[in-house]
Amino acid sequence: MDTVGKLFLETAKKYPDKEVLLYKHEGKFHAIRFREFLQKVECFAAGLEALGFRRGDRLAIFSENLPQWMICDIATIGAGGIDVPLYTSLTPSHLEYIINDSGSKIIVVSNEQLLKKILSIRSKLKTIEKIIILESNSERTPEEALTFREVVETGRERLESGSESYEKRVSTVKPSDMATIMYTSGTTGVPKGVMLSHRNITAEIYALGKSIEVEKDDLLISFLPLSHVLERMVEYFVIFNGCGVGYSENIEALAKNLAKLKPTLLVSVPRVYEKIYSMISDGVERESEFKKKLFHWALKSGRAYRENRGTERNRISYIKNLIAEKIVLSKIKERLGGRLRMLISGGAPLYKEVGEFFSDLGLVIQEGYGLTETTCAVTLNRRDDVRYGTVGQPLLGIEIAIGDRNEILVRGAVIMQGYYKDGEGTRKVIDDEGWLHTGDVGFLDSDNFLTITDRLKDLIKTSGGKYVAPQQIENAFRKNRFISQAVVIGDRMKFITAILVPDFGVLERYAEDEKIEFSSKPELINNSKIISLYQSITDGINKELATFEKVRRFSLVADDFRIESEELTPTLKVKRGIILEKYRDVIEKMYD
Repeated sequence: MDTVGKLFLETAKKYPDKEVLLYKHEGKFHAIRFREFLQKVECFAAGLEALGFRRGDRLAIFSENLPQWMICDIATIGAGGIDVPLYTSLTPSHLEYIINDSGSKIIVVSNEQLLKKILSIRSKLKTIEKIIILESNSERTPEEALTFREVVETGRERLESGSESYEKRVSTVKPSDMATIMYTSGTTGVPKGVMLSHRNITAEIYALGKSIEVEKDDLLISFLPLSHVLERMVEYFVIFNGCGVGYSENIEALAKNLAKLKPTLLVSVPRVYEKIYSMISDGVERESEFKKKLFHWALKSGRAYRENRGTERNRISYIKNLIAEKIVLSKIKERLGGRLRMLISGGAPLYKEVGEFFSDLGLVIQEGYGLTETTCAVTLNRRDDVRYGTVGQPLLGIEIAIGDRNEILVRGAVIMQGYYKDGEGTRKVIDDEGWLHTGDVGFLDSDNFLTITDRLKDLIKTSGGKYVAPQQIENAFRKNRFISQAVVIGDRMKFITAILVPDFGVLERYAEDEKIEFSSKPELINNSKIISLYQSITDGINKELATFEKVRRFSLVADDFRIESEELTPTLKVKRGIILEKYRDVIEKMYD
């Protein structure tokens, strides 16, 4: 089996003149070809060696998504080092814990703002010897800090003087060697360091290759943090197949960069697809009756074409879909760059309604499932065999089983080496037969499609002894265009309640249309007409729920959940414990 370094070298030599990494500078996108990519990897690896960085040492990467992120990563792990990705949203206390726990020797920071964050805790970082800054606008950097350019130049001089080549060092790395320690962001507790080997990573890349078909002109737009296993593994997969990656500065710039880069591949958590769905739906609702009917006819035509493929009715459906594509659907897709053909979703459940909506547009979302502990995806819906509401079938070489309390178990070459410096924690999740106990609840259908229902730890047990899966109820709320976030409550309580965060963009436009006067968000959500609106939404959802699952009361709150206030993980998952503590008084009132 290969290593990450070997896969990179093979691809770089095969496509030396191919544009691979696209980045924005002064408002314009520029490209790095594989030849330059390889040269920078070789030089950076040699530069690290000059700094005393040796095989098995740890290097932390504290940066947004940039070409240099991938250069530092492949240079480090390809030559036998171990890297530790850090989310840029991490608090100083979390940074301190992860850097010290991992024993990182060198830290790479992207800019002066993040450098200041590191310098604020510098005295507490016991093992850091050097800081490397990727982009610096200042002549004044700390004595221990070097620029990326300086390290690359030192490496170039070292290689020219006969230092051992990157390729030679790559050849000594074994598939069983640890490549990275990825700390789980976690919705509760202290971050855990997940140890992934080269074997884990290459097994994942090969498995993805059997379910995702890419072409050499494909381009991935990168905006999910590279510190997240989904983004990182998909970027490896794309790059090692000779395709390109375009870096969007952040999620806020996604819309304009979709238009500029015109990518063919989009990988995202469901929340982004939900936002696009809501944006389009809300826009349609504000159009004339004629345009509304035209839009819904076009969607219906797309659905009929999808459902009638391979049948006698296919020709009629095909013609209708061609017309719908020409006058309606193509204009919507143009806003997404016009070239998208592959969309992948992971990290949380995708609403069936959202998946079907995109499919009707002619954009199939392939939803999958996986964990950091499984090196990313273990199941995926194939493009030609999608079942929305499921996370697809097991990838090549991966076994899925359902254990006690319907817990999902996974086994295969993608299972992590273990938790760093935590043998007891590792033994709790990986049993003697090699099964990883995921903590997720779900079931397999007769065709081996997996459906996720909830997290074991999130299941609510009411005071009446009934188990309630909050995620499904929350998803039902969040499908509504008036709702941004929802948290269902009721553990050890007599009935279920919910905290709802409105989508204020949609709600404020509704208030204007309804002539509801307000001067602030708190005033708006306390308006009797607005409360009635959300009560009607809740009533509609309750009709589909069992008696013990029904949401008896709800509270609207004015502040959206944010990563910065630690209510969300960097991958936009709700931290229930934080929410329950922050809104303790609100929750108590619902149970008075």
